[in-house]
Amino acid sequence: MMNPHDERVQQRTYDFIDEIAGNYDIDGLLYDDRLRYGGLDTDFSDLTKSLFEKAVNQKVNWPDDVFTYSYTPSLTPRLQPGRLYDAWLTFRAQTLTNWTAEARRHVKNHRPDALFGIYAGSWYGDYQRYGNNYASPDLNAGFPFLTNAYRKTGMGANLDLLITGCYYPNGTVIEAIANGAAPGRTVEAGGILSNRVARDQSWTVAGIMISDFFPEPAKIQPALQAATATTQGVMVFDLSHNIDDFWPTFAQAFRTKKRAPYQIPGLLETVRAQRADFDRRGFREPPFPTFEGAPGTGF
Repeated sequence: MMNPHDERVQQRTYDFIDEIAGNYDIDGLLYDDRLRYGGLDTDFSDLTKSLFEKAVNQKVNWPDDVFTYSYTPSLTPRLQPGRLYDAWLTFRAQTLTNWTAEARRHVKNHRPDALFGIYAGSWYGDYQRYGNNYASPDLNAGFPFLTNAYRKTGMGANLDLLITGCYYPNGTVIEAIANGAAPGRTVEAGGILSNRVARDQSWTVAGIMISDFFPEPAKIQPALQAATATTQGVMVFDLSHNIDDFWPTFAQAFRTKKRAPYQIPGLLETVRAQRADFDRRGFREPPFPTFEGAPGTGF
């Protein structure tokens, strides 16, 4: 695990981008799920602690000012936030957001038309623990960690494409209810949430996992419909593992060829401009249901 706060690490990643984008005619560059911290308890290196103290302009009593753990009689750990807990979440997220802005610049310097994007888990309510705020910096939603400062760390405007792992065996909310499963743990709910947190700053694509539907390929049909109805596309993880079994289903689902929105040059800029115009005129989108997803989904 590399330290994203370390400028040497950042420069190394930019060098990789320059090598790939500078020497190959790529359509885009997508960072996978590892564009995040390992967890809430990483990283507490001396470098990171010194940078955090500089960011908050004060000495910090480590780790109590950030967070500690207490334990129940059954030894279940419970997080105890310190006075700088929210500032710590913001600090970590801002580092990754700053990095995506610079990484995007490197990609576009070599390939102006190439897409720059990331993959992340679809349960946004879990991601403050990992320092990746892939939402729009103007997101207004009822998550307790979404303070004004944390909201502004949203990296959505740095992305062309956001793929989220909606890895659930139920495609739709109705399907989940019929099967006695949680409505939030569906491709449909994950896609709705991903699309709404992006808030027109990036294209969103719902990812599904093919093993969730094996060995009954027909069960993937509602998932494909849910993904493409709630986001601007679908990504199928591990398709190559069972391609022969599922290919007839995919051939039928995509028998009519169409261009995806992210394949149309300039369309994202138009969508962003329209959203900005709506905001200026006071038009706000209605509240959306925050179906709770499963922690760790898509990791």
